[in-house]
Amino acid sequence: MLEAYASGVTWHADFGPVRLGSTPAIWLYDADGRWHVTRVSVGSSVTAGETTMRLTVAPPLRPGTAWVEVLAAGLSEQVRLRLPLRWL
Repeated sequence: MLEAYASGVTWHADFGPVRLGSTPAIWLYDADGRWHVTRVSVGSSVTAGETTMRLTVAPPLRPGTAWVEVLAAGLSEQVRLRLPLRWL
């Protein structure tokens, strides 16, 4: 699972299976050179224009993976960043 926070995206109760354009597509590229896709499993609106989401990652990350690059792509923009991971 991946916990995410987004601003500029409004949560709708029907995000359920994600519709094209309803949330950005979020892909992960891990330190082992593997790609992963995400799917919104739970989400809620924090305030107007702010959303929290719990994302299912497939295939799951291997325990101990040092970092992931996150690629979030919407209909007109994308962002890519590398994040270190901390395993509990």
